[in-house]
Amino acid sequence: MKIKRCYVSFFNATQEIVGNMSFPKSRAEGNYLAAYSEFALNQTTGFAEGLVEFEEQVWSNALEENLAVKGAACITILTFANNDNNQSAGAALARVWKSAKGPGFEIVSRGGCNARLLAKAEEITLADEKNEKEAAKAFDEKTQAVMAQTLLDVKETMVTKDVLKDTVAGVATKEDVAKSQEELTKMRERAERAENFGFVKRGQLGAEESKKTKSLRMEIANLKRQMTDRDKKDAERDNHIRERDMRMDAHLFRTEQFIKQMEDSARRREDNDSRRDDRDIRREESDGILREILGRLERALEDV
Repeated sequence: MKIKRCYVSFFNATQEIVGNMSFPKSRAEGNYLAAYSEFALNQTTGFAEGLVEFEEQVWSNALEENLAVKGAACITILTFANNDNNQSAGAALARVWKSAKGPGFEIVSRGGCNARLLAKAEEITLADEKNEKEAAKAFDEKTQAVMAQTLLDVKETMVTKDVLKDTVAGVATKEDVAKSQEELTKMRERAERAENFGFVKRGQLGAEESKKTKSLRMEIANLKRQMTDRDKKDAERDNHIRERDMRMDAHLFRTEQFIKQMEDSARRREDNDSRRDDRDIRREESDGILREILGRLERALEDV
């Protein structure tokens, strides 16, 4: 598939890989150049995700092969919906910004972002932050409402001190909420550490698979080169044989023409010398002609 803008994620990521997404063209001179790229990179886990926009359309499989050659593993390339007012691409860029705020992550960017895409990503980011604040506010309001209602119920029923003590113990106070939030934060941190550990393991497995794939590709390339060299040598040998046969045919043709000329000359001499009965003289002349013909044939064969 040909793409110009895409979301990319992979393991075994480095500053060098995410900082330069350009790669050479396979059938033409020059490189496919990335006009803009922005990645969230975690060098500890080796995971990176980002958005890339090229100056021209590129083949997605060519981009994947180039990343694999550089050492990337578990590569994912996603395209965006067309004519959606940058909604899908903006959401991807907003995700990259959000990931970059996580522990161990950093932003690695190159080039300038399209103004409309940048505006859409900022719009989505602001909307997400607003939704998070509203959700947190709603949680606090519900907690306060529960507390107020519980206290009101206690007051109306005029319970004893012991019952009040038991009731208050079950009420979600601000301190309890803070402790719950602290526990929730710790649970999230443990989950993130577990996820990071999973990233590392998957990255290591991906690296091993990438090495095997790279080794296999090198073996295939070597076999192709050997086959190409063999075909080239066979073609050169065939050309040499054809050229030799052509030279031989030319020499034989010239020899036949020469023999014909000599025979014609001999017949003419016989006609002119019909009065001469000296067979020894004719025999000597004939022998001389044959020796000359044989000499020409030997020289022709030596030239071949």
